[in-house]
Amino acid sequence: MVPIAIVGLCAVIAILGWRGVKSEQKRVAAKLKQAEAKADKRAPLTLEKDPRTGVYRARKD
Repeated sequence: MVPIAIVGLCAVIAILGWRGVKSEQKRVAAKLKQAEAKADKRAPLTLEKDPRTGVYRARKD
């Protein structure tokens, strides 16, 4: 009887852990989707090459 209880306890822990992982995955996916939507609204940066150094930098408007 004891091994059945241990297996049952392990199954319950695994199910609760899986549910926790899935809820965290949904939370992170929603946050990522929100960040992507915010990034799409920004204007794209224009790069300029510095003639002295040859390094590309964002244009200062």
